[in-house]
Amino acid sequence: MEYNEPKLFYSNADKTKGAEVPGTITNYKPPAPVLDTKGNKVLLGYTHFQDGIKSDTIIKFTIVFDINSIEDVNNFKKFRSKYNEFFYFVDELKTLYKGRLTGAYEIDSPIEGDIYYIGLEMLCGHDIMGCV
Repeated sequence: MEYNEPKLFYSNADKTKGAEVPGTITNYKPPAPVLDTKGNKVLLGYTHFQDGIKSDTIIKFTIVFDINSIEDVNNFKKFRSKYNEFFYFVDELKTLYKGRLTGAYEIDSPIEGDIYYIGLEMLCGHDIMGCV
């Protein structure tokens, strides 16, 4: 089986998939459902679970940017400026996901400023099968 590298894409003004983000995806964990199962605990009985729950999807990964040239710095600045917009993610199985970055936005630079690592979580408002 051929492995396809996961890729992150910007969204266009009309909320469609746009240009690929020029960073490298590492520390990738495949998409998983967000299991926020709701249950009602009965005083003298077992938990009753809510039926028909729909689960969002979460994707965890790190994106890496080289910052050795002016073009690299501009690519990083563009990504950094779009933190609150929608992104598209294509996983190794070529499934398309649409979501927003959530949680912490911490930038690590372990190699004296030559590379930036940003650990991210992308929350997608649709199920694990991808967006339509």
